[in-house]
Amino acid sequence: MKRFKGFISITFAVLLAQCAVSAVSAQTFVGGDILTNTTWTLAGSPYMVTSDVRVVQGVTLEVEPGVLVRFGAQMRMDVEGHLEAVGTALDSVLFLTSVAAPDTGSWAGIWISGSAGGTATLSHAKIAFASVAIGLTGNAVGNSLVLDHSEIRTCAKGLVDCQGAAMTVRNCGFKENQVAVLNSELSFRRCAFAANQSGVVGGVSDIDSCTFTKHLGAALQGGGGQVRGSLFVSNTIGLLTYGLTPTDSVNGCQFAENDTAAVATGSGARFFENEFCANDVNVRVVGVQDPEFAGNCWCSVDTNFIISTFIDGRSNASLGSVHIAPIDTNCQVITQVWPGDINDDGVATITDVLYIGVAFANAGPRRADATAIWTGQAGLPWDLDFGTGNNYKHADCDGDGFVALDDTLPIVQNLGQTHYKRQGTQTADGIPVIFQLPATAAPGDTVTMNVFIGDAQHPATGVYGLAFVLRPDSQYFRPQMQTDLSGSWLGTSGVDLMDLDIQDGKLHWGVVRTDQVEVTGNGRMGGVTLLLIDDLTRAIQVDSSVQVEDVVLVDKKGNVLDVNVQLEFVHPCAGMQVSVCPTIANESITVLLDTLEATAVELFDQTGHMAYRTSGSLSGSVEIDSRNLNPGMYFVRVMLTNGILTRKVFVIR
Repeated sequence: MKRFKGFISITFAVLLAQCAVSAVSAQTFVGGDILTNTTWTLAGSPYMVTSDVRVVQGVTLEVEPGVLVRFGAQMRMDVEGHLEAVGTALDSVLFLTSVAAPDTGSWAGIWISGSAGGTATLSHAKIAFASVAIGLTGNAVGNSLVLDHSEIRTCAKGLVDCQGAAMTVRNCGFKENQVAVLNSELSFRRCAFAANQSGVVGGVSDIDSCTFTKHLGAALQGGGGQVRGSLFVSNTIGLLTYGLTPTDSVNGCQFAENDTAAVATGSGARFFENEFCANDVNVRVVGVQDPEFAGNCWCSVDTNFIISTFIDGRSNASLGSVHIAPIDTNCQVITQVWPGDINDDGVATITDVLYIGVAFANAGPRRADATAIWTGQAGLPWDLDFGTGNNYKHADCDGDGFVALDDTLPIVQNLGQTHYKRQGTQTADGIPVIFQLPATAAPGDTVTMNVFIGDAQHPATGVYGLAFVLRPDSQYFRPQMQTDLSGSWLGTSGVDLMDLDIQDGKLHWGVVRTDQVEVTGNGRMGGVTLLLIDDLTRAIQVDSSVQVEDVVLVDKKGNVLDVNVQLEFVHPCAGMQVSVCPTIANESITVLLDTLEATAVELFDQTGHMAYRTSGSLSGSVEIDSRNLNPGMYFVRVMLTNGILTRKVFVIR
């Protein structure tokens, strides 16, 4: 974890600003037993706790929005009845301390008596500086704790011993605590754990759509349960021997940039459909059993590289070995936000602007420690997804919780930047996208690459736009390239079709309709003209000097369509049934069979001596090496199933 080694110093400017509202009011001193239903009002805030407070059975203590409660040194609140502390997004309920120089453990916290039937509901509440923010004593009956949209910060322990039925913690933040959650049985939904010494320790948890970042120890340690759709970034250890039995599981999560992503035993949780990227160690094994990690993505398909990120039986015979086969290459996981890469394809491009338009004016959770700098940032998921499945949180490039014009600035700032998270879209079953070029060209030639979407057998359905990168070899081609949309079946340029090309030694070309109407068809979409350097010493093979990358085809909702990318290199003599090319040869002779099938191809000199022969089921083309042939006229004989064809060729030096 190269980015985070020291404990974050904390300020409470937000808390102090909220506290200032209460400064003009008279203080209310409280302590002892609360025997009747009571309301702590904003007018009476702040409430100064001078002795332990106990809410007795059958009694409700209501704390109004905006109220500040300050506890003296080691003071606590015991709840045997019901605590109702419900603030608002603008007016939180604050539980702090009156200690002049507060630190973790300055007061004793809120304790719910499960055996007495105590319950607590906290919403939009902030708790700081406690030994235990919220603890549960005795055996809880039913749902003893409701906790949502709240923050627990700088406590020795956050939630402790919260065991019971159907208790769910939603949209909460746990920051800079020594231990965020200890020995609890809870469900966590869209919670952010950040910069704690340890995150969730022990107990049984059901964790979904949460983020765990910058933990000095382990984000999850011991215990078990289910972890789904969560993000583990820049922790010393992501999961430390998590899982009590193999029925526990971790799936749909991303582990990125951790010192160690997972410390695993063969008897712990199963890991599947997760993504491991840029961790110093992906898996460290403890014990002699073999952990099961089959069906995960590793941001690589190089087995040797993946294994090099393990500490297991392959390097230490006393340890079990990690099982990784089969390797998944298309894990659908929650991912970090890279400012400017809204479609999460691994690069910031002009295409990402389109997704700002789709998500415009929507709001969601702000991103903690947000920056426009090109770095992966953990963000809680928003309520909406694009048609591609990517979450709207990626459109909030500046992290302020709202999608607006300002979110275009990080795209401009980070244009062309790439990261390790790349999504593949190529499949042999997709819509054909064909890049057709001549197979050979001579110095100074103008080379035209025609781009086709769909073919007669596989028409393209529901197409809205295409983007790709063309990389010509600078040894052979001039840097200037010309794009052309004349006759495109995709639309009419300037009417219902627009395009943008950027050239930086490569050609970045995007072509998209502008009327929100998808089209279906096949044929030429456009073309690119390239110019060969005119001082080359000989003709070149174009197929080894041009590459096409990052081909993306989309529908009108921005969904990425499967594509079958084909580079088709057309010989200049193609389309002539059997032909020989060139007819005046030097280094090689190509016999083009076009659509015919042959049983043999032979080459004879003028004396009838056979200089070359190949046989079998032949189709396409046959290459004959002519470098060792004597100059002169030769005859090519092609043996077909229904006859013989001959062609003449000259070899020169």
